[in-house]
Amino acid sequence: MANLPSIKTIESGKAILFLGAGFSKDAKNSLGENIKDGAQLIEYLLNKINEPDHEGYDLETASQEFINSPLSGGEKELTRILHGNFSAREYTQPQRIIACQPWYRIYTTNYDNVVENIFAEEGKIYTEKSIHDQVSPPLKNSTQIIHIYGSIKNISPDEFKRTFLLTESQRDQSEFIKSSWYRRFCDDILAASALYFVGYSASDVDIRRILKSISTHDKKIHFITWDGEKRPIITRMKRFGEVHTIGIECFSEHLKEKRLDATRINYESPPMMLRELTYTPQERYDISSRDIGNLMISGEVEIHKISRADIERTAGSYLIPRSKLAVDRAINNSRYNIPILIHGDIGNGKTIFSYIIGYRFHLNGYRVYKVKKEPEIIGDIISYLQSVDEKTLIIFDDIMKFKTLTSSIINIHNQDIILLGTVRSNVIDTSRAAVRKKFNDLSAIEIDLNDATTNEIKDWVRYLDENGLFGDNANLDIKEKINFIERRCGRQMRDLILDLYSNGALHTRVSDLLDHIGSLKPDYKNIIGLSALLTICDFQEFSSYTDLSELVYTNISIEEFRLEISEIGLSGILKMNNGEVTIKSPALAQFILSRTFGLPEVLRIAKMAATYINDYLSDEYDYLLFGKTLLKFSSFHYLIKTRKDGELLEKYYDECRVFKFAQSDPLFWVQRSICCMKIPAFDLAEKFVDTAYSKSKVMPNFDTYQIDNHHARLILTKALVLGVSEDGKEEWAACTLLQSVILRKSDDLYHPLSVMRLFSEIVTKWGKELNRQQKKSILQCIEVSIKSIEKSSNLISRFRGIQEIEKLMRRSKIDLEKN
Repeated sequence: MANLPSIKTIESGKAILFLGAGFSKDAKNSLGENIKDGAQLIEYLLNKINEPDHEGYDLETASQEFINSPLSGGEKELTRILHGNFSAREYTQPQRIIACQPWYRIYTTNYDNVVENIFAEEGKIYTEKSIHDQVSPPLKNSTQIIHIYGSIKNISPDEFKRTFLLTESQRDQSEFIKSSWYRRFCDDILAASALYFVGYSASDVDIRRILKSISTHDKKIHFITWDGEKRPIITRMKRFGEVHTIGIECFSEHLKEKRLDATRINYESPPMMLRELTYTPQERYDISSRDIGNLMISGEVEIHKISRADIERTAGSYLIPRSKLAVDRAINNSRYNIPILIHGDIGNGKTIFSYIIGYRFHLNGYRVYKVKKEPEIIGDIISYLQSVDEKTLIIFDDIMKFKTLTSSIINIHNQDIILLGTVRSNVIDTSRAAVRKKFNDLSAIEIDLNDATTNEIKDWVRYLDENGLFGDNANLDIKEKINFIERRCGRQMRDLILDLYSNGALHTRVSDLLDHIGSLKPDYKNIIGLSALLTICDFQEFSSYTDLSELVYTNISIEEFRLEISEIGLSGILKMNNGEVTIKSPALAQFILSRTFGLPEVLRIAKMAATYINDYLSDEYDYLLFGKTLLKFSSFHYLIKTRKDGELLEKYYDECRVFKFAQSDPLFWVQRSICCMKIPAFDLAEKFVDTAYSKSKVMPNFDTYQIDNHHARLILTKALVLGVSEDGKEEWAACTLLQSVILRKSDDLYHPLSVMRLFSEIVTKWGKELNRQQKKSILQCIEVSIKSIEKSSNLISRFRGIQEIEKLMRRSKIDLEKN
């Protein structure tokens, strides 16, 4: 038993037990016999009717043969036998010891109530769940028991007969794979300290599929079986974990005793969802051009290569240089009650910048952790952090994905713990109050990565020159290169990286990768396309291979996928850790979708995923959000280049209108209207706005903020394209809509304020052709809009571009008054 993990992995309360028929075979049932597995039941039923030839029978066929026999007693007797077989009465000491450990959850394919009855006799707290029950964390100091295929407990014989799955094929097509518990089991495997399969032969397709998707061989997975187990079964088990042919008696000896008390938390290592970043203090790391290329393409930082050169932005740095002033501001001013908030548009380097700040904190004596995902029960992380004596920085990549963990850590009131969160800038612009709430409304040190300073751009030029990345633009002088980044790339890191893919030194390598992706079979391409789409939509938490393969309806195993990806050299861009398939770089994800897939293919993949969510996952909140995101115009806007593209997207919306999460949602109809506005097809766009308002009326407490804002944009866009309405009343109606939104909201004002820019554009295009009434109406709209900005003194600092909009409006007012 030397290969078995320490008992501490179970005592911590984070281990999972999975029980098969072999665990229950020595228990006595209500008939006074040992509980029979499927093969034994077949033999028993056929012997009862004197059938000598047992070859070729499965349980369903044997049951039907039993019912048809005049010797059997018919269906009533079959039901009595099946029900009685799984109703447990007596248990062995090894069964008691194994069951009475502080398991986090117990999953079982068994119908019997062995574990429940043991718990009842031993006084151990438990809850019993079926796959039809809502997922919920276990109660404190209790164990959850999940019966994957149903339970005998509290079920009448007649009902049990109806729900009993007689054949392996029935099990393999069970509802488990479509249930929320299927995904919870996947998460449990990743989060568990250890996973023990006891008396289980790994024959169920559903379970094997999960184990395949997690890892080819995970050392925390252990199969406990008897020493006479058949070789093919042992071979099958070895594909997924360690096999111990010791039997349950020896396993119980390893466990030694029943543990009915509270769990013993082990603080020697962080909980599974808390990763400690192990930086290496060093002046410089020997960086190769290959290292730089891998970073630029994959977006994956190898933190052991970060050095002081990255902090000082000197020659030989690994990471593309960022503002040292911003890093210093974060280091010098952050406190336990002053967190750090880094925001930027998609692909502008939020995650990489967080690693730079983490390195600086590490040099200052801090332990640095990154939270991978908010666990089901956050108590382990809270308890662990309370046990850490050193100063600590905790990084949350995309703080909006965490529900209560950030707030709970702040409530520890530990002055040695500092929080750092990243978020996309559009969330800051539109939902600042929600972001602040994640930090318990504390004022944060805010770092905006969207507008690089002139010094940063000079450092970028040095970095690109040093690593030979400029490609076609290498012959430009320094001033021209700076101008190129400022003008062509808009000071945006994302656009700079995209240009390196298109024209720079990375072009050939990226083009080869795209060609390889394009050469893959459809199922493989679908997985990569969906992974890229998840990155663009900011839903990388669904990048597990299990989720990806389900959402695009493929049965390819993760081993097959991994082998194919490795053979064609795609391992560098696809990160496949812990059963996930992730494209880390948003810039690369956008490039792949634009260049290899194109809009028709992207919409086809999105339609598959949305259909699966509609059919099987619409009751699960996180998947529902992803389904709705797949219907957002912003998820595809970078692919919309022509009117034909817009019409293709509108066709996609038309096909998706039947989905449950689209039909009744007013905002789905807003997305359709946005698409039609872009085509442009203003009549259709207005029709869908009317539909959105109509849908909103039947929804209690629905705020029409987004509908009103889009409606105003639609009116003004139409005026910009076709001209101002005859008397300017439509434009005044748009102004009124914007004012109503601003009056209702103390936050989320970025969009209504930015829509006001259209008034200025209308004046620029049509100002000289307006009649007196039109001019009066537009002038009035502009005056009201300027006053809206002036009323809130903090708007200028809170919303990017508002100062420019105000200047445009004032200039337009002067121009109109002159005409």
